[in-house]
Amino acid sequence: MRKLLVLALLQTAILSIGKAQNFGGNRPATKWQILKSPNARVIFPKGLDSLAKIATGIIDSTSSLYRQQIGNTNKVFNIVLQPNNTISNGYVGLGPSRSEFYTTAPFQSFELSAIPWLNALTLHEYRHIVQYSNLNVGLSKFGRALFGDYGQDLLNSMAIPNWFFEGDAVWAETKFSEQGRGSLAYFDMGYKSLKLAGKNYSFQKLRNGSYKDYVPNHYQLGYILTAYGYNKYGNQAWEKVIKEAAAYKGVLYPFQKAVKRNFGIGYKTFYTNALNEFNSKVQPQNNETFITAATKEVVHYKYPNPTGRNTIIAYKSGYNLVPSIVEIDQYGIEKRIATFDISLNDYFSYKNDLIVYTAYRPDTRWTNESYSPVRVLNVLTGKTETVGPLKARYFAPDISVDGSIIVTVELLGNGNNRLVVLDKNSGREIYTSAWSVSERYQFPKFINNSRVLFAVANKEGEMAWKQWTPGTNEMNALSEFKQQIIGYPVIQNDQLLYTSSTNSNDAIVKLDLMKKGKPVIVGQNNVGLYQGYLQGDSVISTTFTAGGFKLVKLPVLDIPLNDDARQIKETLFPIQKQPVEVAGAKAYTIEKYSKWHKPFNFHSLQVEADDPVYGLSLLGENVLNTLQSEIYCRFNNNDFSSTLGISEMYGGTYLMPYLTGSYTWDRNTVLNKDTTLYFNVSNIGAGFQLPLNFSYGKSYKNLTINTSVNNQQVLPKGVSEKFIRSRNNSYLNVGVRYSQYSQQARMHINPRFGFAVNTQLNTLLSSSKANQFNASGNLYLPGLFPSHSLVLQSSVQLRDTVEQVVFANAFGLARGYKNINTNRMYKVGVNYHLPVLYPDWGFGHIAYINRVRTNFFFDYNWLHNTRRFVKANIASVGNETFIEGNLWNQLDINIGFRYSRLLKEIAGNANPNYFEIILPVGLLRR
Repeated sequence: MRKLLVLALLQTAILSIGKAQNFGGNRPATKWQILKSPNARVIFPKGLDSLAKIATGIIDSTSSLYRQQIGNTNKVFNIVLQPNNTISNGYVGLGPSRSEFYTTAPFQSFELSAIPWLNALTLHEYRHIVQYSNLNVGLSKFGRALFGDYGQDLLNSMAIPNWFFEGDAVWAETKFSEQGRGSLAYFDMGYKSLKLAGKNYSFQKLRNGSYKDYVPNHYQLGYILTAYGYNKYGNQAWEKVIKEAAAYKGVLYPFQKAVKRNFGIGYKTFYTNALNEFNSKVQPQNNETFITAATKEVVHYKYPNPTGRNTIIAYKSGYNLVPSIVEIDQYGIEKRIATFDISLNDYFSYKNDLIVYTAYRPDTRWTNESYSPVRVLNVLTGKTETVGPLKARYFAPDISVDGSIIVTVELLGNGNNRLVVLDKNSGREIYTSAWSVSERYQFPKFINNSRVLFAVANKEGEMAWKQWTPGTNEMNALSEFKQQIIGYPVIQNDQLLYTSSTNSNDAIVKLDLMKKGKPVIVGQNNVGLYQGYLQGDSVISTTFTAGGFKLVKLPVLDIPLNDDARQIKETLFPIQKQPVEVAGAKAYTIEKYSKWHKPFNFHSLQVEADDPVYGLSLLGENVLNTLQSEIYCRFNNNDFSSTLGISEMYGGTYLMPYLTGSYTWDRNTVLNKDTTLYFNVSNIGAGFQLPLNFSYGKSYKNLTINTSVNNQQVLPKGVSEKFIRSRNNSYLNVGVRYSQYSQQARMHINPRFGFAVNTQLNTLLSSSKANQFNASGNLYLPGLFPSHSLVLQSSVQLRDTVEQVVFANAFGLARGYKNINTNRMYKVGVNYHLPVLYPDWGFGHIAYINRVRTNFFFDYNWLHNTRRFVKANIASVGNETFIEGNLWNQLDINIGFRYSRLLKEIAGNANPNYFEIILPVGLLRR
């Protein structure tokens, strides 16, 4: 047999490793250091010593307190500080056991409190570390022994609801600080709004959310339930519950059974009592007139600004709407101005038909770096421009009345921040204040071209208003520091209107800037008002409802704001505060941290079940997430072959090099009805991958380039040597993927606009001739309704006609057809996706269905074998229906059922009706 059949393994181009968050996200020039204490290992870029000491000090101060409530075990985690982004967040994960703190503070304090950001972040994330440390028990411990980190993570997640993990961490940050989210009115408004609207959703819906209705997230639900548990049953209320659940003491419903054993009441009774107690304290709503009408779907209107022509400029978004700027007239008729840029925050300022805000801009290559440049939108023309540098971290800008200058806060991840005035035309920084690390600046607002007002948060979490004169760099206090949250300022006729926390609520407060009198409440309801201005004898503002943020009109009040030093009153679930004092200065040892410390760090054994391939993978990843490793064994149920392989990828350089190697036993192909040929195959590959992110403005843009050189050796066995000769083949693989998508709302199945192109070229480097080219593309277009989607597909596969070597078939045939491989294949496809139902229904706390959606498709293939002068056309039509939801209230699933009607019979495809079940590939993966 002179032809050599090569079943090339092309997955070296797109490795299964590299799935973890922000792989290879830090520049290679970063110098890393480590600070060790008995409770943590804090790893940080050189120069962040002070932040590392603060985080370590808080951990040392809270370690014994946390262990009194959750358990005595305290595993020492690696914590990596990431300062070069615009994201205010953090996470703790298993696989490997690691935490990352994104140290850039939030631009406002209503959502996450005004205490220093690193303090709040450490209190919250370290609570997760203590949680995980004490959940390695019983069956979860057995899962860890078998499968490593992923084994514990999976079994913990299946036994203990995510609302406990986050609710307990919010409770801890609230109890052990002066504030915390549990103290903030903004955090309560979701469940307040449901109570006031009479929305009595099932507990499973509250647990799992909805596409069509607003449901508060698991942080808010978790805080209500955990705080109720602590208040009712004491500070050790949850320790036995979660340990018994993680140990699976009662294999079915372990958490529910643990609640009943330890609280003496059933699980349903427990969560019903907790929600009822919360609801019993919600006060009836005040009289208010809605400017924006209620809608069936969730729609948000925020930041009302009067235009001077009897209209309001506002931000609008929703579950079925991408963010935009709209103008609303006195009759409620809206005019859409422009789509809002991709942004991590939606705040904007408006003056004389100019809107100024900041957009999100990730670094092109380094995923742990991002920026927020200033953007200016002209309401009259709809055009947007960037003002100032692209690689800046600006927040909450404001534009002067004459539109000539812009003031903004520059906020860095090392804790420094300052005020900056930009020239609108040139983008040049013309004034800057001194850098401050002891105070955090928020919401700068022009009083006039020479004076700027701004909010300040100090290290105690107290806030006040100050004034800055850029020309002289002079700063003056306008109010006293108090335990309060303030922001969203509006300057109106020498008066400052702003939102302030007061009496367990957020109200609109007025302060006379000229007379410098006492602040008075001018607008208030029982949910909260955010950004307001006066219009005659009314206040125009934004409040939250069960259908999203809405614009409202309320009568002007005149209630003196009390003089208490603490304006943040306790929440509907009062907590006995126990603010921790950060451990004093210690002789912390700071050492150099090698990027190659424990480079392989194997942490988990992962099961693979993607029929017909089944296997196990041993996964490794170093702490800095720059080297990922995989050793795997796989069994192919189609040909009963077995494979042992290894993959390595390094992400610490601009180009990401990778190595792969595998050996397959007993691969086979059928020669005729009496003879099957068996052979072994070895593969070795090396290459580079370059992922680039050009997202900015209105769309997400990503480009990935990969190239590799691969060597494959086929070793025939026994009688197969007569038909297949042993031979080495080296081939080059080059791939390019590019995608560009518009923003996508929650209910959108696909982006409204966008496209994706994927190309792959394989060519033999040995004396034999072989090549194969694949290209595919999707074009995303709007459907008849916002949540519908029209997707046009096309693909092509071209290979040589010599057929000395045949590469693996990577062509997508018309759905329903199998086992066709010619040297010229083309495809077009039409898909129409639409939602069918939003059941918001589950059973037994086992399975929950959020959405049922369907896709009607038509596929057409042109097939041409130029060597044998054979042509054929095939086509299919059909339907795919998907059920979206989760299992055990934790694991997201997307199960599909496909029916294909084959419109033309072709060899090996005689049955015109073809049915398939589309299972979620990653169901067993963490």
